Amino acid sequence: MQIQISRVQLITILVWVVLGTGIVTIPAAIAQFTIHDAWMIPLFFLFGGGGVALVAHLFMKTFPHQSLAQAAENSLGHIFGSGLVIWILIWLYLAVTTIARELSAFATTVILPHTPEYVISAFNLFVVAYLVYLGLEVIARVNEFITPLVLISVPILFILSVRNFEFEQFLPMFADGMSPIARAAVVQLLDYSLEMLIVLQIIPTLESPQTIGKDILIASAIITGILSLIVTLTVGIVGPSTSYLNYPVLEIVRSIRIGKFIERLDTLYVMGVVSTLILKVAMFHYCLCDTWKDLFHLSSIRLLAWSGGLVVWTGSLFLFGNMADVYHFIMDTAPIYFLLTMVGIPLLLIATQKLFKK
Repeated sequence: MQIQISRVQLITILVWVVLGTGIVTIPAAIAQFTIHDAWMIPLFFLFGGGGVALVAHLFMKTFPHQSLAQAAENSLGHIFGSGLVIWILIWLYLAVTTIARELSAFATTVILPHTPEYVISAFNLFVVAYLVYLGLEVIARVNEFITPLVLISVPILFILSVRNFEFEQFLPMFADGMSPIARAAVVQLLDYSLEMLIVLQIIPTLESPQTIGKDILIASAIITGILSLIVTLTVGIVGPSTSYLNYPVLEIVRSIRIGKFIERLDTLYVMGVVSTLILKVAMFHYCLCDTWKDLFHLSSIRLLAWSGGLVVWTGSLFLFGNMADVYHFIMDTAPIYFLLTMVGIPLLLIATQKLFKK
């Protein structure tokens, strides 16, 4: 029996596909361009989410109940379609190795600084491979469980840290014009919002694929709200130091102290971040294995979960020499690469199918 992912599960998957790394990296990435006006940049995510929703809706209308890899082969034939599927596989592999390296770097820096990173990465990928082996339904249910916890904890974080908030950090507004704001918005518009288009690979498992556009818009609204709150807190509490910190949100949590008993909440924050990062890696790894399965017409994704995890572990360590290489890929290479792959290929398939029908 085919696994069916509900609308609620799909929305929670999309939320953590973006926020898994977004909570950790977006405040620092925005701070490289602007500090005082950083609070308004997450609002631009709605534009990216709207574009993603439109592409997903058009794709679903053109290729109902087909994954992206299946649509490529059915639309362009075995030879040319397989070529596009290989391109998608390469993109998914680079994306999942990048996220896996961010996960291992975060765990090494914050939790276990004296443990070799390859050991931590191996443990993380073991958990990811096990989740993928269990199937998409398990990943969806874990995402569904974590989302309410975060929606409760983020407002509490805001309330506990608001006493350190300074409105002067947001002045003067528009001191450098709109150029820094536009450049900072490009990173989340073309990197993080386009990550949601991996949903095209799991369309056959959706319970209500016809509502995929609405579900992406709902997820985008949730993501925008959470990111706006986190970036505003970061600027108001950490201030200009945000541009020099790798994990500015962690500094916010560490600054929370109430009386003699409420402190060191960073332990809970780190546990939450590691959990959401593992879920994001698991989702990308599942889509990688599922695309691989469609390319070679295999019977089950379980044949690839463990071997694929080993390949991802190797790539996360050897494709990027250090975190500077990861940030260079995210900031300079990923925007156009993601746009050409996750928007260009679906639109090409849609246009080809329309042309063949005529």
